[in-house]
Parts: sequence; structure tokens; C-alpha cells
Amino acid sequence: MITQDNQAKIVKMPGSIPTGFETNPTVPLYNTVTGYDRLVQNGSNVALTSCDECSLNPRTSVGITADNKLIMMVVDGRQTGFSEGLTMTETANFMMSYGAVDAIDLGGGGSSTMVMNFYGGALNGQVFNSPSAGS
Repeated sequence: MITQDNQAKIVKMPGSIPTGFETNPTVPLYNTVTGYDRLVQNGSNVALTSCDECSLNPRTSVGITADNKLIMMVVDGRQTGFSEGLTMTETANFMMSYGAVDAIDLGGGGSSTMVMNFYGGALNGQVFNSPSAGS
């Protein structure tokens, strides 16, 4: 999430969510994105090693550095000879190599796409990777 004072944080959903807006630790929600599994926590690789999604796959993840910079990453996959993808553990290591002290997996699969728009209007966005399900 990005707080109102522009600080990036990774928080967990608590066991009980009566209103749907609870977090752990408790923080006011401002801008949020939901993800799946934690990859890096307090500088340590905590990625799952045994799960249905743990093998080589395209990945989309976000991380936060110690000085509160946001890292966004998309890894192509399922394309023999081009990119096989990354495991969850490899994704965590890759995020840590860019300085992430906290990171989560946002999902992956054939639709993992990174689009950049260089201030030319929404219709001028450019796909910067090679999604395995097409562009």
C-alpha cells in the first residue's frame, strides 16, 4: 500500500475482517494493491518452496527497499529459448538483489505484463515485456 504521506508498506490481512478494510499492523488505507504470497520479509527470503505455483512461471511482484523505494518487477516465462520464468525462491532472491527488504508476489501467468507510458496519453502505453499469452 502507499500511505497518504507517500510511504510504501506491505501489510497482512488479519484473521478477522468485519468491514473488509482491516490490516495487520493496523494502518489507514489510502492506495492499495493486493497480492498473494510474501517473498521477502525484513531482508530474508521467506518464499514458499512447495506449492502449486512455486515452479518456473511468469511472475509479477513488488518490493520495498530500506530507503522506501518501490520496486516493480515482471518476469516473462513459459517461452522455451527465451524465458522459462522464475520459481518463487528465485523471484525473492531477484527482488533482494535489487535491494528489496520486503516483497510480495502479485501473481503471474501468461498475462504478466509491464506497460510504460512516457507521458504521451493512456493510448500510447508500450508493452515492455513478452507476455506468454500474447500482448
